[in-house]
Amino acid sequence: MTKKRTAVLGSGMGALAAVHALTHPDNPRCGDYEITVYQPGWRLGGKGASSRATEPSKHGRIEEHGLHNFFGFYDNAFRLMREVYGELDRPESHPLARWDQAFRPESSAMFIEELDGERRPWRILNPVNDLEPGLHDAVLPLWDTLSLALGFIDINFIAPPEHPPMPYSGQSKVRWQLLPLLTALHGASKAALSAWSTANAAQRRLEGLTRTLGRGALGRRLLRGVRAGTVGLLEHQLVTLIRSARRAAWLAMRGRLGDDRVRRAWICLNFGAAVLIGIIEDGVLHHGFDAINHQDFREWMTPRVLDDGGRTLSSVLMRVMYDSSFAYVGGDTRVSPTTGYAPHANYEAGTLLRGVVRSFFTYKGAFGWKFNGGCGEVLISPLYEVLRRRGVSFRFFHQVTAIRSEDRGPIEAIEIAKQAQICGGDDAYSPLVDFGGVDCWPTEPLWEQLIDGERLRASGVDLESPNAARSAAEQITLRRGEDFDLIILGISAGALPYLCGDLIRASAKWRSMVRSVRTTRTQAAQVWMSPSAADMGWSERGQPITGFWYSERSPLNVWADMSHLLDIEGWQSEERPGHLSYFVSPLHDDVPERLGELGWVQPDATFDSDAPHEQVRAHARTLLREHLIPTLFPSLHGETFPWDQLVDRRASGAEGEARLDAQFVRANIYPSDRYVLSVAGSTAHRLLPHDPDGEFPNLYLAGDWTRNGLNCGAMESAVLGGLLAAQSLSGFPGDDRIATVPW
Repeated sequence: MTKKRTAVLGSGMGALAAVHALTHPDNPRCGDYEITVYQPGWRLGGKGASSRATEPSKHGRIEEHGLHNFFGFYDNAFRLMREVYGELDRPESHPLARWDQAFRPESSAMFIEELDGERRPWRILNPVNDLEPGLHDAVLPLWDTLSLALGFIDINFIAPPEHPPMPYSGQSKVRWQLLPLLTALHGASKAALSAWSTANAAQRRLEGLTRTLGRGALGRRLLRGVRAGTVGLLEHQLVTLIRSARRAAWLAMRGRLGDDRVRRAWICLNFGAAVLIGIIEDGVLHHGFDAINHQDFREWMTPRVLDDGGRTLSSVLMRVMYDSSFAYVGGDTRVSPTTGYAPHANYEAGTLLRGVVRSFFTYKGAFGWKFNGGCGEVLISPLYEVLRRRGVSFRFFHQVTAIRSEDRGPIEAIEIAKQAQICGGDDAYSPLVDFGGVDCWPTEPLWEQLIDGERLRASGVDLESPNAARSAAEQITLRRGEDFDLIILGISAGALPYLCGDLIRASAKWRSMVRSVRTTRTQAAQVWMSPSAADMGWSERGQPITGFWYSERSPLNVWADMSHLLDIEGWQSEERPGHLSYFVSPLHDDVPERLGELGWVQPDATFDSDAPHEQVRAHARTLLREHLIPTLFPSLHGETFPWDQLVDRRASGAEGEARLDAQFVRANIYPSDRYVLSVAGSTAHRLLPHDPDGEFPNLYLAGDWTRNGLNCGAMESAVLGGLLAAQSLSGFPGDDRIATVPW
């Protein structure tokens, strides 16, 4: 049988997950496809691309698009990577031989409360369990879920441990301090059972009445009404119970909110009660979370929280809901002094709630998992090596500039700017370099593998810029029936208006998608410092920084300690930094999003401007000057930041603020780098992996911007999108191999 020539456009996690499934040995049709991946520049990964610095003064340090991690509920992403590492079968001496060497558990997070001009650290601890990510069903058994909830209360508000819990240690067991709570729950369950029994007895009597009315349509409708009424009665009683318990807690706690533990317990209680009330009242249990996606989360929560003077609605806990997903239209995070929150924050309620429930009540092992390396070497290069072994072809330096179709028929052509000629032919480029025994992506192309590579290098062209197509060595067109039969489109949503003008003009669904699925620019900074966290005064529970920092006033307000990466970077012992911090946040948009209703949108010169990167550098400078010392590192006392503590191994020997130039800052402004948002009402306009109505029949979509069940900017969402694209195309993986939830 002639193989189906399949062109894969883009190489993010969605595209690579789709290719992995299509070529999987368990896929009965794995031999049916001849797959070629087209990618601009020299590295794969999309927003997950990372590289190792090749300049000697940077010692092979890791440079990322931003902060990446897996959450413990990333069932499909973990299953994918477990299979990849198993297939690689690396020797035990390899630094990343197994999946559990590539990921490390993380059970804590750090929030910064802003109260009366004072910043107070709030450490959130999450209990652990004995499950391994990627091996189990998406939803945990009821008791395991309850155990996580009780364990969270235990270790945060009843008896906080000295050290964050680690997986498989048994520290997640509910301790005796929770006996009063368990007693209260037992009493509540007995009351609920009694109410249920009473309601059931009434229902049985009414059902008997309907039978006396005969077995006609009237009797059946009445019976359905009785059942619905019984459920409605029970739900009303449950909401009344939650409201009463919350009111009683408020009366007991409102006079002690100056105590950090009491105030934080109240915020969590009010927040959780509002979520439960809303889920019941809006019928989420019956209709799923998407039923409330027409509202922004804060808008949905406002009438359901108990009025506490705005403490809950303006709390850092509420802010984290948006910050953790860059959920600000136009990247505008500014807070209104009137309301205490950012008016441009926008996250559809159902999608956010689904993520919250999955994050807190279905995780395996630990709440979060950090990478023991850059995203490129932990995720992308292992995937690349496996796919190459399976016979997948990769065309580096091939920049897609347009996807052509007539009306809503098959995709007929793909226009590509061939950025460089490769020595030995298109498929001969070998992209990886060795750092400490790990295959990594370099910060720039391996010019010696390119024809006339030195001239291209001297030109200073950025081969990942949309504008690189203008100076491409050659323009080529792939045609249906000659070069491809099928297409998997894995390019991120922000770039589609530039590439898919024909599709947008022809299809109302595509026009609706590009108008509704919004994206935002982001910014990132990585800072290497000479002292350790402890040397700089980090004293929270005597531990080094282990989680995330959320603070409203910092221009880079999501942070993680990534000092564990110093061990695998290339630092010599006498030059090794003591600490490494990552900072990320949205970046305010100077240019409105391009919607592309009129067709292909031309890239413009702003993509190659240094201004956004200078803006991020200014934000990093502000961060270090005004926010880092008093909040995290009080031992770096003084009126000015000690710039000499920034690691700078350049020969120039810079001093003062100039040492910031030796750190890594990045403005993610290219269309495909933009983070995909889930603004209110947008899920309904997302596109399925394959159109059920037959529009563009040879086109399959993979990525976190598709309608995939999570519908948010996350690697798990991207992997889900890729798996569903492969399933639509080949029937594999089956539903039994895709971890999903019914809501």
